Amino acid sequence: TARMGSFYSIRESDSASSMRRLGEALQVAARGLSCIDELLKSGLKDAKEEGTTCNPRRLYTANPVARAVLDNNVRESLKYAVRCAAQCWVRHGHFIVGDGEDLPPAVSSDEDWCATEAKQCLDSLGSIVSHLAWLYCAEEGLDMGDNDCAFVINDALGAEFEKLHQDGSDFGFLGKKKPSIAIWKKFSRRAKLWFILSVDTTFASPLRTNLAKLMHMTKDMKVIGGLT
Repeated sequence: TARMGSFYSIRESDSASSMRRLGEALQVAARGLSCIDELLKSGLKDAKEEGTTCNPRRLYTANPVARAVLDNNVRESLKYAVRCAAQCWVRHGHFIVGDGEDLPPAVSSDEDWCATEAKQCLDSLGSIVSHLAWLYCAEEGLDMGDNDCAFVINDALGAEFEKLHQDGSDFGFLGKKKPSIAIWKKFSRRAKLWFILSVDTTFASPLRTNLAKLMHMTKDMKVIGGLT
């Protein structure tokens, strides 16, 4: 999973050539994340049908994907994936959710391409987080989406957003300029809402519900149809 961070250093530029390079890099990242996601999906497919009562140690002996995650400490793997998602949102989320004020109009085909590939990265990261959350719940003997799991994700996401803001990281939507507190709050809230929406609904709906509660976004999720 170290490869998941390979696109973090890419910086947005107004030049067409830089935008094309960003699109190419995001495309590579999107394909890599999609492969990781598919490995988790196929590796845990049968186990997910049993629910989180499935013994994760049985998966350890039978499934190389689960074995790799469990060897690395599933809690830390989950937190790492959440941090990756937060970093991707800060650097590239503006293509999808705007700058905290307005939604982003695509001004060129290259920018539209970047937006498509960025969304693929973020969707895959959301799915990866969902599958690692399932493994975490299985190992801890918890129901899927248990508050304990939701707290781990919420704390990791909030801490990483705060760290990135305080460190003055590369804010794609405002170049190298650190955004104002007001703009940052609007952007981060919108990004967190989309992060919740990226949680896989086929097996992780309880996690989505609990994350919305923890982030005080239940009303927002209901308005856009993100909760049933």
